[in-house]
Amino acid sequence: MKPPLFPWILSLDEETELYTQRRAESEPPANYKFRLITLFNWIKTKLGIQNVVIEFPNPVTVWPCPHNMGRRTNLKCVDLDGNILNGEWEYIDDNNEVIRFNTPRAGKAIFS
Repeated sequence: MKPPLFPWILSLDEETELYTQRRAESEPPANYKFRLITLFNWIKTKLGIQNVVIEFPNPVTVWPCPHNMGRRTNLKCVDLDGNILNGEWEYIDDNNEVIRFNTPRAGKAIFS
């Protein structure tokens, strides 16, 4: 199961499907269905926000992450197979963060 995007709304994740209003009753609802991640990606594109990916090909317990985005970010960690990793995240400043794991992990940190 994917972690919720908003901890206070547990049922929302990237795959949550939403519908917009149909222009005509004769149109099928599937034409107006989209996933929440599609909306987020569209907003990021319009705002000119890009992802920063920092890779850690060798297993380590501490991932120093100089993303240089100049702001607080959204963070997702995945292993080499694409499985979500849960680590202890530490905000250093608007350009640097550190992720710590109990056991050495390889993968990548994705900042958006």
